[in-house]
This record gives sequence, structure tokens and C-alpha cells, in this order.
Amino acid sequence: IFHSGADRMMLSAVDRLFRRRQQAYYTVGHGPALGDKACELEQTDLHVCTGCALHDSSNAIQWGLASVASADVLKDLHVVIESCRNSFTFIHANLASFLVKHVAFAPPPRDSHLVLRFWQALGVDTDWLDDLAFLNPWWDGHSLLISEGARDHDDLIGKISSVVLYVWKWKKFVETRWCTIGPSCRAIVASLCLGLQEVVAITMADTVATNFHLHGFVDKLSLTVRTYACVASIAAYPADALQVELLEDDRVARRPLELKEALGEEVRWVAQLDDFTWGRLAQIAGGDSATSAYDLRSAALSAVHVSCAYIHKKIFEVVDGFPWKLAEGDISRNLDRLAKDGYTGEDPATLKLLGLLRIGYNRARLADGVALLRDIPWSTKTVEQAHGSMAIIHKLHPTMSARVLTHRAMLHQCRSMFVKPADAKRIERAEGKAGKLRNRMPQRAGPNSFTCES
Repeated sequence: IFHSGADRMMLSAVDRLFRRRQQAYYTVGHGPALGDKACELEQTDLHVCTGCALHDSSNAIQWGLASVASADVLKDLHVVIESCRNSFTFIHANLASFLVKHVAFAPPPRDSHLVLRFWQALGVDTDWLDDLAFLNPWWDGHSLLISEGARDHDDLIGKISSVVLYVWKWKKFVETRWCTIGPSCRAIVASLCLGLQEVVAITMADTVATNFHLHGFVDKLSLTVRTYACVASIAAYPADALQVELLEDDRVARRPLELKEALGEEVRWVAQLDDFTWGRLAQIAGGDSATSAYDLRSAALSAVHVSCAYIHKKIFEVVDGFPWKLAEGDISRNLDRLAKDGYTGEDPATLKLLGLLRIGYNRARLADGVALLRDIPWSTKTVEQAHGSMAIIHKLHPTMSARVLTHRAMLHQCRSMFVKPADAKRIERAEGKAGKLRNRMPQRAGPNSFTCES
């Protein structure tokens, strides 16, 4: 089985070229002299083509968010996030003064689970959910409100600072990078919930700090940018979940039901988000305007359904059709059904299999061949990883020639072959710490030992 895979931009061209190559290979005068076995070899040489499932799931998010996104909005959001990343040192330096001036107390929420689910929707790790539910921090435009129950905490300011610094994990926003849109938007939305705008205003007024980068935050954080960030932070969950599954194992034909369930579970989770979460997100998205939780929820659900429809069209409809459906379940039974029902489509691989079945070809060999479909990767992640090596070297050495850059990129990809695994490094660090601890411990004095004090 010969499989060709690429992103959609070049998929049809790649498929066409490889099919022509296959035809030429078995054409007399163009390919090798195969003799009497030429016909059999041609019929058992199957060619299949798929688009990159990771690119498709990434493009699905962009299709879903098309109603709330534009080139200017995406550019402005990138500037906002990069402004925070480049000015983190100065923003962090003014965190203490912000907390001292603006921390206030409010009655605790009626249901702490609502607060917990809200922060969970913004991607907060499980280890920090309890702290955020306990503090219930919220910027109301004038004060950072903290739950009244946390007033008597021994180190309240320190606890709030640790929570704020955890939330300030701004990730670079690149629309075309896998598993990036959702985490980047959730990080900036969570920061706005804790008063990031006021901290930036304090930093801008600080005569010691430089505000060169922060002008981008102040000038570009518009209503449309906040709306896009709030919608994308929720709407990206289903496609992101599918991308995570594909990055772990991109053999779609081996587990189509599992991938569908992973996507459907995230869709149900988004649909069941409570009004408390949407209400808070609407306050961040709308600011002082009349943006309602209903409008925001409608936009997010619309984006989710559009992205899932795109994924279904590009990935699941393909794996549910021929020849991939022959590899799902009992292959022998699927071949019997194909021989009985026939096939009226145009897929060359399926037509070849049907022809072999009708002439009584070895059924066990056909079943083994169809089983190979389960191990075909549906992504181009190995090629994209090679692009990453090329990009990082070119960034550090922009004047390097193409030949030297190519050779060094190849060596950069092989670096994992010459380094110790992460588990081995952790064991060595633990053993080293244990050895240092033993050296620092006082030795028990023996019968013939003595101590000397200077």
C-alpha cells in the first residue's frame, strides 16, 4: 500500500503526481520488465491518499471563528499577547502595588462549584482550582474582589500573588500552530478577569519601567479582540481535544470511534456550560457595552458546530468510506460484504480489491493487506517537526547558506538519539541530591575517633 498525505494546499497535486507515477511504473517501456507477474503486481499495488488530519482540525477552528475574526483582529490579538510577554518583568514589578491598592472583599459565592467550573473552563490546572475557588478573585472594573471567607488567611497577599502569577502564563498566539488558539486566548481572558488592564495602567505610569511594548496592549485591546478571545477560548476545545489525540496517535483508521467520542464529549461539555460562566465571559468580552451572555454563548456554539462539521467532512466522512471502512472491525466479514454488495464508487484501491475478490484471489492475503490501512498515519507531524528544526536554526543563524542549514537541521533532528531520556535524568538528579544530603549529615563518632574544633 502506497500512502500519500499532505495538507490541503498541495494534496490534489501530490495525489495526481503519485498516481501518474504508479501508472507509468506498470506501463511497458516506462517501468521495469515484470513479465508474467505484472498484472498481479499492479492489482495488488494499492494507492491511497489522505489530507493531514492535524491541519484539518486546525483549519476547522479558523472556519468556526470566521464570524468573529478578521485579519485585523488576529493581528491585534497577537500584538496584545506579545506586549504582555515582552513586558512581563515590568508588569510583575507593579503587582504588589496593584494588590495593595485594589484588593477588596465581597460576599462568598452561593455555589463555589460555579466558580470552580468557570476557572476550569479557562483551562486552569486541577492543582490550582481549589485556590481560585477559595479566593474567588474577580476584577469588577475598580477593585479585585476576593471572597470574604479568605480575609483571615495568614498570607492573603502572598496567596493572591501566587494565583495571579500562575494565571499570567501568556502563550504566543499563532493561528496556524496546532493546539495554540485556545490556550493563548484562555490565558489572556483569565488575566483580564484578575485586573490585567489596571496593572498595565499602573506600569505605564511607572517612570522606572519602559512602556515601549505596553502601548500595543493599550492600543490594540479593543472590544472585537476581547470578544474573539472569549469565544475562541471556549469554541476551540473540541478541535483542540482532537488534535491532542492525533498528536499521540495519528492512525485514524485504527480508532475512528475513539476520536469521534473525544470530539463529541467536548461538544457536550461546551453545550452544558452554565450561565454563570457565560455571564462572566460576557463581562470580559463586552466591557461597558451591552454584550449579553446569550450572544456570546450563541457565537461560541455556532463556532463549535461549524468546526465540527468541517472535521466531519474532511476526516470522518473519509474514514467512514471506502477503502478505510474495510479495516474497521472484522476485515474478513467486510470483504465478504464487499464481494456480495459490490462497489459503484470511483476509488481505485477499492475497485482493485473487488476485482481480486471476484477472481478468487487469496482471501488471507487480501485481509492482511487491508489490515495495513490501520497503521497508516493521517498527519504530517514528522515533516512539521523537521520544519521546526530548520526554523530554529535559521532564526539563530540567518546568514547560513542553504546547504549548511539543511545539514545542521538534519543533525538537530537527531539530537534525541544522543541525549539521556527524561526519566534517566530525573533519577540521576534524585540520586545526586541524596548523595549531597548524605555528605552533609554528621557522621557518627566511632570508638577511636576524635573531633577538632577551630
